[in-house]
Amino acid sequence: MSKYGLADSERYGLGLQNGTLIGDVETKGTSWWGGGHFSGAVPIDEARRLLGLSDASLRRIFDEDMPVPDLHEQLAALNGSTMSYGELQQALRNLLGIRELEDYRSVVNVHNGHVYQVASEGYVIHQYNEVLLDNVMLLIDTSDVDLHISSVTNLGRGQQAVVQVAPPDGITVGGDRFLFTVAAFTSHDGSWATGYKIVIIRIVCDNTGDAAYRGGSPMYRIKHTRNSGLKVAEARDLLGLMFDSMDDFAAEVDMLQNVEVTDRQFGVVLDKLYPLVDANGVELSDRSKTMVTTKREQVVGMYKFDMRVAPWTGSAWGVVQAVNTATQHKFTIRGTNKGITRQDRQIQSAINGKFHDVDTTTIKAINDMRETFGLSQVLTSV
Repeated sequence: MSKYGLADSERYGLGLQNGTLIGDVETKGTSWWGGGHFSGAVPIDEARRLLGLSDASLRRIFDEDMPVPDLHEQLAALNGSTMSYGELQQALRNLLGIRELEDYRSVVNVHNGHVYQVASEGYVIHQYNEVLLDNVMLLIDTSDVDLHISSVTNLGRGQQAVVQVAPPDGITVGGDRFLFTVAAFTSHDGSWATGYKIVIIRIVCDNTGDAAYRGGSPMYRIKHTRNSGLKVAEARDLLGLMFDSMDDFAAEVDMLQNVEVTDRQFGVVLDKLYPLVDANGVELSDRSKTMVTTKREQVVGMYKFDMRVAPWTGSAWGVVQAVNTATQHKFTIRGTNKGITRQDRQIQSAINGKFHDVDTTTIKAINDMRETFGLSQVLTSV
């Protein structure tokens, strides 16, 4: 059986190894679970094969009532009937008390019969290959040959899928590289609307897919209803606005990289973010002071010595990066001793906007520091 085929063990589930295709691993690294890796772009035929495993169709739904008391006699009377097949089928349903629920349909995987959801009668299926590949090529005006697929994710029982299309190099601001990509989302179980948006996160699993889907950037959506297909011009306009917002983001980063922060000023920012006294100016307890001091030391270590941050030491961007990176990779995370990994918590924080809040709090501390020194304000958020 092909790696991407429906072997018995895979029939009702697509796991990380056989439900993801990850591209650009030569430049961006592999995922820890292995399998489905490509040094460059994901080949489109592999993408179509994986997405095709979740092709769906609408099926009628029937409900069963209590059968009539003289069922046996009535069934016997149908023996030798001259009814057409359809008429006989309906007669049997009537006798068995089976009625069609005309206002509803089930959305079913055509390969294995798995029921994704029960939908209203007007529900329109969005087949994954059509909305995640064909529509994206229309939106960015490219072909099968030129489409650079960064990742394809089709997990669980195929109820959700996302395709990420990426320019291989992204954009660079002051030596910091940002990989802005177009991601296309859809689902068969109603959990995700079909949509297209600009994202910065690299999508390599269901958690990162959900984080990207629920991120703050706007999304062009298509409803699962008749006459609500892709409006290419409208979608391109929105994507254009998204790219404009990415340009704004790049300008903000460039500005932060050019805002000087001296060592003395950095110390004031630390005092505002991690004070050693409480709101009333009372010195913290020994235990609390130790916890706060540890955080301060971890941020300072990131700021001055960690290669992810050190190139921007001495700037407001370096401060933002140091606090954000330390929060993600150094600070103690509660609950990881209960079977939840640091990576799990990081993904949850990305989904619920915690890291954005960290950046906003850091910018506020920088502004407060600059006010103390009689300097003009920087951004109110990033």
